[in-house]
Amino acid sequence: MATQDTHVPPASVELDREAPWILRGVVNGAVGASAVAVFFLILDLMRGEPFWTPHALGSALLLGRSAVPGDPVQPSLVVAYSAAHGTVFLAAGACAAFALADASIRQVGRLALTIVTTGTLFTAFAISFLLFAAVFGPEVASQLGAGRVALANLLAAAAMAVVLVYFQHPGEAGAD
Repeated sequence: MATQDTHVPPASVELDREAPWILRGVVNGAVGASAVAVFFLILDLMRGEPFWTPHALGSALLLGRSAVPGDPVQPSLVVAYSAAHGTVFLAAGACAAFALADASIRQVGRLALTIVTTGTLFTAFAISFLLFAAVFGPEVASQLGAGRVALANLLAAAAMAVVLVYFQHPGEAGAD
């Protein structure tokens, strides 16, 4: 009895126009979530309170109360908030990837598309955070600082736009 060779070589995942938009969205969401998380981790480390930001946001989201700076960080709040944060960014990344799935970079140019995408994502993130703060805890917004939140959202939006436009639409002739 002859056996068939069922070995299938591993597929390589290339983030180009041929990759499904949902895969591109997941990558973009992970990039945006990571940008914000790393930004606030650096700020928290500089203050000597690592993971205080996700702890404070988790406290507002899950417990309905503000965290007090200096309180011990609860890992369960950090993990739970990080999961919620990641989910929101994965959804935003999927929406952006879907919206740009059929975008023709040749018609508008990479820089223009990057600027418009950054502005759109930044606006969506800013509105989302303002709604979060209004519903779950205005004190958290003042504790984090509007400027820091805006900068984190801008970093995430720009990183996501660059990945989406430059790395997921490689080599389109006449794109710039």
